[in-house]
Amino acid sequence: MFWIYDIPTWQLGVSIVTLFVAVSIGGLYLSRGYIKNHFGLSDLSNRGGVNGYNANVGGLFRLLLGLVAVATWQDYNSASTLVSREASAISVFYQDISSYPEPYKTELQNRLKTYVHFVVDSEWPAQSKGQRVHGGRQILLGLQNTLLELRPDTARDKVAQSQGFAAYNRLVEARRMRLDSVDSGLPAVLWIVVFSGAILSMFVTYFYHFSHFRTHVVLTAVMAVFSGLVVFLTAAVDNPFRGEVSVSSAPYQLLLETWEVYR
Repeated sequence: MFWIYDIPTWQLGVSIVTLFVAVSIGGLYLSRGYIKNHFGLSDLSNRGGVNGYNANVGGLFRLLLGLVAVATWQDYNSASTLVSREASAISVFYQDISSYPEPYKTELQNRLKTYVHFVVDSEWPAQSKGQRVHGGRQILLGLQNTLLELRPDTARDKVAQSQGFAAYNRLVEARRMRLDSVDSGLPAVLWIVVFSGAILSMFVTYFYHFSHFRTHVVLTAVMAVFSGLVVFLTAAVDNPFRGEVSVSSAPYQLLLETWEVYR
């Protein structure tokens, strides 16, 4: 289902809602005659079994859909938090290596800038396609080797090296967590349950009795629009690094802009 992220967001939303409305209204027209002739629907059946079944089936589906949407949004926020955490780790690391003596200080800062450029220019476009590029690891290994080259002779240099390694380890950890979240998303089986629940909940509404068929059509369409909008929201943010509604690289770009101003 990753191909949906190649579609502009507004088109994806319109397509999903239109699909839900078309299927629900089409099913209503196709099943109208059969249900009317075989089930003897009336106002009494509305007040009895149909209301109860619709409350149970529709209520369970809306509850499931709401929980899925909330869980998906929380995953999106978690991915955004991981990005901010890595950017913060980079900022702290840059500050800590500023205490290094030359030429280590300049070399470390340049390597760190190279890493951030790589994240923005190479990793982010790859992540938007669900891919990972591994050049960032090599840059970080170069940083580690430079950190190890310092042979501290003074207490100040020892403190600087210790802080540098601590900040470097936090950066590596934050990067690992970000990469682990690139493929995060709802499993296929859950999407099957969501769409199956939508079909069942719409099918139950076909058993309502209305004096005017137009009223039945309008109410069915309204329910379909609501279900389609929630499914669209869930799909749009399901993979937080894909599509237009995705976590941006703005925190890293802000770092580069800040370093350019205060260099």
